[in-house]
Amino acid sequence: GIHELHVLEDVLRQSTAEIKQQVAERIRAKIRWTKQPGETDLAFLEAYYSALRRRLEQRMLLGERKADKFDVR
Repeated sequence: GIHELHVLEDVLRQSTAEIKQQVAERIRAKIRWTKQPGETDLAFLEAYYSALRRRLEQRMLLGERKADKFDVR
């Protein structure tokens, strides 16, 4: 949801390489993504951020808005 997007923005802007690695590993595990050869954690997080943002914006156009992952509206 929107909260997760904001947290990911903060990770991309302000965190250390170690934190980016930990976040990337957790997201990969959650979505069952296998790290590709040559794929950096930063590139993965940026791509995931773009896809998540695009998905949320598309859903908002349809009138759906989720505050966070626990929002069941």
